[in-house]
Amino acid sequence: MGVLGYMLYNGIRIEADMREGLFWLGKVAAGGNAAGQLSMAKAYEEGKGVAQDNATALVWLNKAAARGSAAAARHLGDAYHAGKLGLTPDLALAEEWRGKAGKMGTSGAPDEWYMKEFFSR
Repeated sequence: MGVLGYMLYNGIRIEADMREGLFWLGKVAAGGNAAGQLSMAKAYEEGKGVAQDNATALVWLNKAAARGSAAAARHLGDAYHAGKLGLTPDLALAEEWRGKAGKMGTSGAPDEWYMKEFFSR
């Protein structure tokens, strides 16, 4: 379900359908899938298919990081570093989250993160 949602949402090998993609991503995210949670965070952060909402994006990012998503931990580190998502810049928290991401294992390529996390869960 998660891979289908990701493919629909992003129009990968099939015609994009954000509404249907978010439906499936939301189901796997609510079920505790870290990759689905990360995808929901990105949707809310970007306001792509849903109303832009930093607070909701942060909720999903934190859930994904708690489930072991290196991509979510890295994204939190970047957000704290740059003061994104309504966060006050905090270099100590930025380094803490980046350190967690490094321990979880991250290559740096967002699409690779998503797909790796969908197929590894």
